[in-house]
Amino acid sequence: MRYSLLSRFQGALLGNAVECLSGTRKTSNPLQPLENPSPWSDMQYCAAESLIECGKLDRTDWLERIGRRRKEVLTLQHTASSSEVALAALPIVLYFHEDIDLLQSHLLEAATLWQAPSESTPLLLAWGVTISLALREKLDSRFVLSQLQSVFAELTETLQHLESLIDRGIGLVQIPRQLNAPVTPLLLALYCFAATPEDFPLCVARALQIDDRAPTTAALTGALAGGYNSLNGIPLSWRDRNFPNTESLKRQATQLFAAWSGAYRPRRKIPDDRAIAAAGTIQPRSRLRIISQKPS
Repeated sequence: MRYSLLSRFQGALLGNAVECLSGTRKTSNPLQPLENPSPWSDMQYCAAESLIECGKLDRTDWLERIGRRRKEVLTLQHTASSSEVALAALPIVLYFHEDIDLLQSHLLEAATLWQAPSESTPLLLAWGVTISLALREKLDSRFVLSQLQSVFAELTETLQHLESLIDRGIGLVQIPRQLNAPVTPLLLALYCFAATPEDFPLCVARALQIDDRAPTTAALTGALAGGYNSLNGIPLSWRDRNFPNTESLKRQATQLFAAWSGAYRPRRKIPDDRAIAAAGTIQPRSRLRIISQKPS
């Protein structure tokens, strides 16, 4: 189904905000906002604001904004997992979704800034490319993992195995025992999304049942499912119940979309050396050249 690109931006950011919630279907407790959101949420917020303001990935500006918002987060440089980098870098994926090469380049730049040296990046890139394909309406929901195999040869064996597990109906709890590859939130998010791509609540509900990796996995899954199904695919009752900050997230997504489209540039200065007026209505001034005025 076709959705507006703006709605997909909003869906991805809102879906990713699942990371700021606690509670799972394992208990009777409803989802609730966490008292202390993770530092990756603050990084993501600052990344979006920096892209909106600068119109490009400016690492210095991003770090300065993080320092003003939550200074202690800066100590996390070179310590993050690839899954945590993905949480922080979602605005980068949205802003550069049109160009896969540029998108991957900027994701690697974010990884260089935050990721621990021991971490690998292919799944981070695959996650970003999946969102890019969804935003550009080039993602076939029936063959999500097959499409990624054509782009990431190094992940072929892992993705084929994951696809086989989905086809065989292997439950989420069994995935860690079935896979030979390290089971990370990024990998689990791809599984949760690929299994039921057109059902946002189900994708996220399943992701929230995964041990201590649940918040990160759910957020990464929410970004995938939100980008694919758009804001319209997140039921209104689900939004109202689980996201008290829906409007602020929608507003930031709208600004990010406007910045991407070129319709919003805060730093663009209005030229002050020209004025347009009917002849004879404004007197000549030394600093202004009135276009309607005939040269003397």
